[in-house]
This record gives sequence, C-alpha cells and structure tokens, in this order.
Amino acid sequence: ANIHELEEVIVAKFPTTNFNSDDFPSKEYA
Repeated sequence: ANIHELEEVIVAKFPTTNFNSDDFPSKEYA
C-alpha cells in the first residue's frame, strides 16, 4: 500500500490523531 492508502487506514482507526504528530507511533506503520 502507498502512504496515502495507509494514511486513510490510520485516520479511520485513529480519527483524532494527527498523522504528522510526534506522539503518533509512525514507526509501527513505516
């Protein structure tokens, strides 16, 4: 999946989380 598809999934699961937030566990989705 490309980053845009992945971001859509993340937003769906974490609608209140900013994808670019330093608090977001982005390493889990790298």
